[in-house]
Amino acid sequence: MLDAERFDPQPPTPDSTGAIDARPFYAAQAAGAVKAIQPAAEIVAELLG
Repeated sequence: MLDAERFDPQPPTPDSTGAIDARPFYAAQAAGAVKAIQPAAEIVAELLG
């Protein structure tokens, strides 16, 4: 078991215990910006447009 400390930079794992909600979740608000799941080649083609 891995005890979760507040603001611990290690992302939670299935074995984590403690204050899981106080740990960072790196997707944050960017996860809400995802509109579609695309292959990398399509994304690069859009960026190079």
